[in-house]
Amino acid sequence: ICEVKASASTAMRQVNLTFAQMTGIYDAYMKKNLTPEIGFDLSPIMMIQLSGELFDLNKYLNKTPDPQEDPEAGHCSGFVKIAPENK
Repeated sequence: ICEVKASASTAMRQVNLTFAQMTGIYDAYMKKNLTPEIGFDLSPIMMIQLSGELFDLNKYLNKTPDPQEDPEAGHCSGFVKIAPENK
């Protein structure tokens, strides 16, 4: 029982760290004052992250790809900032 509890605590710690990171990225993008809190709102940044995680989970769980569900399964994300003189 102790091993299961420790494993669950470790997993939940990782979930907490992920939400903290996503909250920080979103707050910085929105130019909010950074505060030590975690948000659980489904922001566009969170949806991009979840899309990639679900793709990875589908591979891990051996889910058979459905071309009608997601014709081009995969994930890629990036942030681009346009320099002031490059309009």
